[in-house]
Amino acid sequence: MDTVVRRGPWAFAERMLVLQRWTPLMDMAMLNFIPFWVQIRGIPFQYMNREVIVHIARIMGQYIQMDYNEETGSRLEFVRVRLNWNVNHPLRFQRHFQFTPGVNTLLKFQYERLRGFCESCGMITHDSGACLLVNGGPEDGGGNDDDSDDDAPEQGGNPNHGVIIEEINEEEGQEEEAAEVQGQAEQERSREAT
Repeated sequence: MDTVVRRGPWAFAERMLVLQRWTPLMDMAMLNFIPFWVQIRGIPFQYMNREVIVHIARIMGQYIQMDYNEETGSRLEFVRVRLNWNVNHPLRFQRHFQFTPGVNTLLKFQYERLRGFCESCGMITHDSGACLLVNGGPEDGGGNDDDSDDDAPEQGGNPNHGVIIEEINEEEGQEEEAAEVQGQAEQERSREAT
């Protein structure tokens, strides 16, 4: 079983699977995470070191480990990090990162063994056909047969524009993460109240 979990992530019918070893004291919140190996491309050579790589990985998600050898790092196109990705957050395929204040560097991320995700919002919990962003929200059953395309999203260009591309610096990233955690806590409280 350890080999199966370690060699993941796994998919069935083009859908990602969450695998977690069962224990009597199992934390159900861990069923929201899938470990991915992520290739990070675009780190400037002069910043290519373990400390910077771990810092980038921790900004992306829950850092597990890295596959990087400093002796051969200068010859690599990318570095690999293993992250525990929360399935309730959209995947990020690129992100601006500031190695020097005021200078944005675009980093690109490739998720190894990724299958079946929404190309519109980046979520792995559904595909584009079931995306609320593309389809205008949940069905209300109100009988509105309006087939006009007035409110249809623009086609073409980057389907992830504005969803997974972010500009950050260290302070902004920490503020965003704190606001996100606070927002999630408020959502949980409102769900429990209903």
